[in-house]
Amino acid sequence: MISVIVPVYNVEKYLDRCIESIVQQTYRNLEIILVDDGSIDTSGDICDKWAMLDNRIKVIHQTNGGVSRARNIGIQNATGNFILFVDSDDYLQKEMCESLCDMLKSTNADMSVCKAHVVYGDSTEPDTTASNHIVTCCNRDEAAFKLFSVLDNALWNKLFKCNLVAGILFEEGRTFGEDPFYLAQALNKANKVAFSTAELYVHRLRAGSITRSKFSTQRFDEIYFKDKMHDYFKINFPALTRFSAKWRFLARMNVCRCILSASLQQQYQLEFDDIKNELQRVYLQAKCHLSLKSRIEYHLFSLCPKLYKKILSFI
Repeated sequence: MISVIVPVYNVEKYLDRCIESIVQQTYRNLEIILVDDGSIDTSGDICDKWAMLDNRIKVIHQTNGGVSRARNIGIQNATGNFILFVDSDDYLQKEMCESLCDMLKSTNADMSVCKAHVVYGDSTEPDTTASNHIVTCCNRDEAAFKLFSVLDNALWNKLFKCNLVAGILFEEGRTFGEDPFYLAQALNKANKVAFSTAELYVHRLRAGSITRSKFSTQRFDEIYFKDKMHDYFKINFPALTRFSAKWRFLARMNVCRCILSASLQQQYQLEFDDIKNELQRVYLQAKCHLSLKSRIEYHLFSLCPKLYKKILSFI
């Protein structure tokens, strides 16, 4: 049985499509755990409505604690042999669960991965039958390189055996950048990972999501998790530290860029100065792995901050 864990928070506009795509999966042996994280719109009611229509659905209502806490609650209530995380504004192609489960069984892998198709805003593309379903298999280190070198480190297009994620929980109170660190910990326990070329997951990019918002204090979590990733890679995936060194630098540049773009430097002056002071050290560690564009941007930011801010405003 697959336990499908869906954290839900104020997504009434997209939630029906998401739940419907799970309920209509060709693989029927599902446990669907909807964790309503204190929604203040009708999302909680939508969850309850679907639970009355399908007895595979379990709804958990809780006060708002963030996506990490919601996922942890889902994990703690899961009873399946496999775990699938789904974002509540996304949806699945109807054969996703069956394909990912078959991949695990046929290859004896610990994790299976498919590609994702991206839609923007309120786009409502019709369901399609995925094509180009070619499966390959990799060992732990090859899979880690394949996933992290191309930044395919979200959780929602991956099916995990339960024993792979047993004991791994999300760090609660932090909501930006938690997926890659969770994935790294799971990969560290894997012997084999199966990959499909089919686009079985549909991921929605919308302006109101955390990752697309211009700036909030949650952005500081990006630096926190990229630093944790770097330390974790040094011990468990030393060949990948060139990527994590680059991510540490880019995370700091992203935060500084967002603060400047939103004209919030005065409000976050202490944090901004601390990050800027760290940048030189982090830049030197990552320099040889950065693109020419990133190196130019750093030098412009550090040497001519006023000009850099004007360019950001223009862009």
